Amino acid sequence: MNLSENLVVRDFGPIVDATIEFKRITLLIGPSASGKSTLLKVVAIMRHILKMQLMRSVLRSFNVKGRKLPRLRSETYIHNAGFDTYFKPTTSLSYTLRTGDRTMHIEIDGSRRIRASGEVPEGLVYKIAFLTDLRSALAMWTEGGARSAAKGLKALDYYFSETFDLWTAALENLKADGGQLPHFPGMRVTSRKTPFHQRIVNIHSDGERASDFWLTRAASGLKTSVPLVIMLDYLAHGSIVIPGEFRKNILDQALDADLDDAQITEALARVRAFEQGKTLVSVQIEEPEISLDPATQVDLLRTMVCAAMDCAEDRMVSLAFATHSPYVLTSLNDLIMAERHPHLKADIIAPRHAVTGQVAAWQIKDGYAKNLIDAETGFVMADEMDEVSEKLGDRMCSVISDEEEA
Repeated sequence: MNLSENLVVRDFGPIVDATIEFKRITLLIGPSASGKSTLLKVVAIMRHILKMQLMRSVLRSFNVKGRKLPRLRSETYIHNAGFDTYFKPTTSLSYTLRTGDRTMHIEIDGSRRIRASGEVPEGLVYKIAFLTDLRSALAMWTEGGARSAAKGLKALDYYFSETFDLWTAALENLKADGGQLPHFPGMRVTSRKTPFHQRIVNIHSDGERASDFWLTRAASGLKTSVPLVIMLDYLAHGSIVIPGEFRKNILDQALDADLDDAQITEALARVRAFEQGKTLVSVQIEEPEISLDPATQVDLLRTMVCAAMDCAEDRMVSLAFATHSPYVLTSLNDLIMAERHPHLKADIIAPRHAVTGQVAAWQIKDGYAKNLIDAETGFVMADEMDEVSEKLGDRMCSVISDEEEA
């Protein structure tokens, strides 16, 4: 599927001027508070609007008009993302999606008004998943039972609520013998319900020193990475029911619009056609590497890439994530190198499908975005990101030099 996706953000929160091209694997790296999560949330908003435009397009074809169409409420999106104070008179958010000969363009300006133009891509159904960095709390809320979880969700942010719902669906989809954790060799995870409407998540180690423990008792690295891997596997390979949900949403809107029986029958027939197409699963992840050692960060990144590139045939998964880790950049280069030298794949986690040309990497710094993909080699310019080690080394050399001169 030929798909091109671009985002331009100007004068918005910490972002001065950033133009980002998204690919199947897109990473944003930079200092804390540089605007990485801001860009992830903006593209998530645009993808939600695109999904809504698809619904509006189908309903318009049945002469549903005006107030009976689902409304695009920018204030809801803005509030959920925490962007209430980010807008300036000069703010401009612009998103463009191209598939084949169709182009959809969405803009939000300083007045917070949404403007959409162009044609909605046909044959696609959209699933948008934002995996917040608060996912380390998922184990606690899961094993706390449904009532306490519901109370907790209200006290936390919108994106945690979305992540919690996805985590719950992913656990329901787990096989009876659990799921493997490729970035933790010899480990797998299982889940079971208790009579008290709680769900217990267990980690099993099948090595020589086998031990089982609850996810709530695990180290912080496991608490963040285990849910991430389980949710990605569900989105990439699980029995997601997005086309069915889309059909239900359309029919609910059609009934609210007082369509007659013939129109509803026609609507149902058209919406069924979407079930034969692709589901575009767009995933945004905040800091996948939280609390992991460098080697495990590398394996986790490779596991994420495998989930996206080797997904089920009925969908296409794209990942966009924010990171602080230069090891993540290096691991992407390892995958590209392994493609060119297949014997290198023997000892690493690597996808079956090629990642060359499918990776975008952007440094977000001082309000701007810099492309980190070398145009000639296709590799990520990872050496530019290890400034801290270079500065510490220079400082140490300076101290030693001063002591020797003294």
